[in-house]
Amino acid sequence: MTDLIFAATCDLAGKVRGKAFPADQLDKRLKRGVGWTPTNVQITCFDAIAESPFGALGDLLLIPDSEAGVTAAFEGGTERFMLGDIVTLEGDPWELCTRSLLRGALDRLQRVGGVSLLAAFEHEFQLIDGNDLPNEAYTLQGLRRSAGYVRR
Repeated sequence: MTDLIFAATCDLAGKVRGKAFPADQLDKRLKRGVGWTPTNVQITCFDAIAESPFGALGDLLLIPDSEAGVTAAFEGGTERFMLGDIVTLEGDPWELCTRSLLRGALDRLQRVGGVSLLAAFEHEFQLIDGNDLPNEAYTLQGLRRSAGYVRR
């Protein structure tokens, strides 16, 4: 079985999307990335493609960042994820790359205000197993039902 790495981007719909590539291609993908299309920015949180000025045309690259990766253990094994930057075929930051937008905002904050930002992110998950009971969010009963998953 081939080990894969998932090059990921956090999109405007609040989802992590991306493409996987064989782990033995990491050096190549750190330089050349994986193919990405502008229309992907228009995938909504409901997985439909919204109206887009891009249509089906255009090519971009999603280049994984060697300093923004993690290996996570799951029941069936481990998965490796790396956040990436969306760039044009010429290597310039794409105008709607969320990482580039954030980097630009932080640079402006430093330049204009002379300050830097220190932040953290809280990741939240929702367990949907078909056995959900109403009104159990943040309850002891909800914790007990999901304890097996949480303690892995």
